[in-house]
Amino acid sequence: MPTTPSTARRDFKDKVVTVLTAFGAANPGYLHRVFRARPSSSPDVPYAYIDLISEDIRHDSGTRTRTFSGLAFVVVDRITDNAEKALTLDVTVDALVDWLTDRPQLGGTVGIWSRLTVSDEDAPFGDYDYVGVRFAFPDLDIMEGRE
Repeated sequence: MPTTPSTARRDFKDKVVTVLTAFGAANPGYLHRVFRARPSSSPDVPYAYIDLISEDIRHDSGTRTRTFSGLAFVVVDRITDNAEKALTLDVTVDALVDWLTDRPQLGGTVGIWSRLTVSDEDAPFGDYDYVGVRFAFPDLDIMEGRE
């Protein structure tokens, strides 16, 4: 066990929320809000939420390496037939990819990502249908000491 309890899961989620919130502030209109989990209702779009998380844990002599293979966030917007609105979401996605590329440690000092998967998906809420774009980090690593 580590000498102090690990906060890796919370820390990575906090980093993602911080990076996304800064993106929204720097790019007004691209992202209105950021949630730590999927909201129970669909608020003003576009917004982002942190999705479920999974990890692989590897032990060796004196260290524990946690690879967060399922850390993802989803950007949600309305589905529309309007080509201009669809283009706006593409512009947001491209801007976010650039933003994240400039932040390989997600604004922190521990752990780094080297791969990012971006995929479109359906994001329904009740009787309303939204489009989602999932940003998944398949290889966020953090190494922790252990006794």
